[in-house]
Parts: sequence; structure tokens; C-alpha cells
Amino acid sequence: MKNHKRSPMNKSIVVGLVVWLILIMGLGAAQTSAATAAGKLTLTLEPSLDGKGNIRATSLMDAKLSDFQGIIVLNDIPYKAANITNGTAQFSLSAGQFPYRDEGNRYIMINNLYGDLIPTRIDDPTKDIHQFVGEKLRVSVIGNLSDPTYQIETFTQEQGEHPAVSYYDGTNLSGMFGGNVYTILSLKTNPQRFQVITLGAPRTGREQKIIDYTPAAPNHPSTSTSINPSFSKWMFGEGSHGDDYDGDDSKCSTCHGNLDTKPSEFSDIMVNNGFCFRCHYGKGGSDKGFVVDTIGLGIQTSAATTASPTPAPTTATPKIPAFEAFSAIAALLAVLLIGRK
Repeated sequence: MKNHKRSPMNKSIVVGLVVWLILIMGLGAAQTSAATAAGKLTLTLEPSLDGKGNIRATSLMDAKLSDFQGIIVLNDIPYKAANITNGTAQFSLSAGQFPYRDEGNRYIMINNLYGDLIPTRIDDPTKDIHQFVGEKLRVSVIGNLSDPTYQIETFTQEQGEHPAVSYYDGTNLSGMFGGNVYTILSLKTNPQRFQVITLGAPRTGREQKIIDYTPAAPNHPSTSTSINPSFSKWMFGEGSHGDDYDGDDSKCSTCHGNLDTKPSEFSDIMVNNGFCFRCHYGKGGSDKGFVVDTIGLGIQTSAATTASPTPAPTTATPKIPAFEAFSAIAALLAVLLIGRK
């Protein structure tokens, strides 16, 4: 019988391809492990955060986390249920490819309270996140309770709050651009950031940012009752600008001008020109409703004409990573060369 010898060159190619295949498979496994590494989001009731309003929950019996569109309760739309342990709700976060990762703005619904959604923000789904919310489900913080990363407050009609309104004519809005809203104060950014966002309904989803404001300085100038308050304190909670104003125009008009002046265009608002309208419909504060620049968002063409909201963008199908294709090619070449005699 005649023996066939495999050439040294073929052996080298085979060994090289096998080594390459092993390295690529190792890289793929490492990338897959990194993509699926997950943190946990833990929600705890914290009565000390409560202000005005009525208590909505004294215990956690059930909790759901919305998908990336903000939709929670539809039979054909996924949502994530929490494990309830020792009075807390804990979600295991996904950090895979979009749309399967949990990064971004989400809502938590507890005890099937559709009208009291709790906004949350997930910056990094591979890390553990702690969120606390008052029993009135209005105020919550993310991060350290005494030194939070985010501070959130909801304004819902179930809580007796005014719905959002059109900046141009003050009419109440509904749907994704109106109704309920929430404010979120980013405390760890530089400068700090204040946003007002429509609170998507659990059956329709789709939130919309309506106000995004960063201050020109970290502190507000001193007033007659407050010495250089920080931006965050001035915007949120007890001792804020609303409390300091207390219906007395003279406390604000020196710098902010006539508080009843409303510029014809939202973009014309300046610190000394209708500044109250930058967030809500005049000096009455949130009781008058947060404003929506309906023309700027394209849902209103004039003060008397409205147009349909822009459709939500279509979610792209995740692509197969390139290393998977390389792995397949390497494996095929290795098999062919090993089979040669």
C-alpha cells in the first residue's frame, strides 16, 4: 500500500487555522459574556420622600418594568417582572444587543397601578442600580438616598395635577404629548440638567421630552429669602423657586421682568422675558400645567391647527457580529484541509 505524506506547508496552514479558530471562538465567547453581563435594579418604598398627595402604596406586591418603548401592559409586548423579596422589587437587567438591552428611560408599574407609573433611568445595565420611591409614588431618587444621581417627580391627573398644555394657547393636551408628565433632575452632570418628559401611558407607551434645561451657572443669585441657592435646590422640592416666589412678583420681577409676559414664540423666551413660561404656563407654576412647544415638536402648525404626531421610528434588526462569519469560514477551511491526503 502506498502511503501519502501530508506536506509540511499543509500542516502549517491547518495548525494556523485551528489556532485562529480557537482564538476567534474565545473572543466571541468573551464578547457574548460581556454582552449578557447584567446588573440589578432594586426598587424600595421610602416614606421619607413623600410630600403632598395621597398614599398610593404601603407595600410592594407586584412590579413590572417596561420595554424600551415605555409600554408595559399588552399581551404581545414584552415586559419584565420583578422578584419581590423582603419588601423590595428587584429586576435582573439585560445588557445584550438592542433592542434587548435595558439601557435608557423606562417605567416601573407596581401593584398594577396604571395611573402611577414610576419613571426610572438605566445608564448602565451591567451595574446594580438602587431606586427609592415615596408611598405616594410621586417622588423618587436613583442612587444613594442622601446623595442621589437622579431626582424624579411625577405630575399625574390621578394625583390631581394639571395636564400638560400647549405653550401657544394654553389648551390641555392628551396622548403622548400631553396628559401626565414627570421631571427628572440630573444631579451628577456638569452642569446639572433639568428635564420635563411626558409620562407615557401604560397601554400606549411613547414618552416625549418637552423641556430640556441646563443653567448658565451652578447657583441662582441670592434673593431676599435665599442666599445663592444651588440650581438643584432651586428647581426641586422644599425651598425651591416656587416656594420662594409665593405669589409675590416683586421677588422675581427685578431680574425676570414682567412675569405675565408670554413671547409669541417659545424660542424667544429669555431670562428677563417671560421666563416663567419656560417650564409651565405662567407664574402659576405646575398648577397651570407644564408647557409643550407644540409647533417646535411638529404637532401644531399654528395656535389653532394641530397635526398628527410623527410615527415612532422602526426598530432595526440586530446584525450578526462579524466574528461569527469569520469563525464559520475558518472552520470550513480547516475541515477541507484536514481531509486532504
